[in-house]
Amino acid sequence: RPDQTAVSDRTDGTVYGDPVKLPGVTAVTFNPNSEVASYYADDGVYEVFSQTGEIEMEFTLANLSPEDQAFLLGASYANGVVSDGNADVSPNVAIMYRSQKSNGEYVYYTVYSGKFAKPEENSNTKADAVEFQEKTLMFKAASRLSDNKYRRYVESDDENLPAGVDNDTLANVTSGWFSGPDYVVAATTSPIDDLAATTGSSGGEIDITFTAATGA
Repeated sequence: RPDQTAVSDRTDGTVYGDPVKLPGVTAVTFNPNSEVASYYADDGVYEVFSQTGEIEMEFTLANLSPEDQAFLLGASYANGVVSDGNADVSPNVAIMYRSQKSNGEYVYYTVYSGKFAKPEENSNTKADAVEFQEKTLMFKAASRLSDNKYRRYVESDDENLPAGVDNDTLANVTSGWFSGPDYVVAATTSPIDDLAATTGSSGGEIDITFTAATGA
């Protein structure tokens, strides 16, 4: 389930627009193009260096609406017509998506900032057999200026997640992972469990009791 949202990224902070669902995605690949190099001295490996290269992603879609494609690629869209131009500039967007694990749980990803590139397009004539023509979009990610981070992810069955956070919590569209790239993974509690009120010892009084946290 990929979402995308516009990004305004500065050294003093990153601001995102409202998430918009991008339907029809069938596959997502992520390639950080990492490189590891060895430095030799004294007749052996003296030091090993590693670094992240160009961060590339590929999205395969069953279909992409003209309006969504125009937005992602910086083209003009009016009255149902997409107009491509040499001055088109793709907007910075964040990408949020999830991938199912073999045990039914999910890994939730956020790629903080990047741009889509205009794709190669191939058209085939009608044939006797059914042939699905998918769209492929290339995306290059970049670290945020605000904190030099480019991605984060969480597994919904990680035993170290805060209390109350599970796949149902993360999958909630309005209050979970897809509510925004900076969604805070924090413990959830029920006010009913934590607070109880009874009639006070004197008229007009109410006694309020809080449940102490474990270890308090």
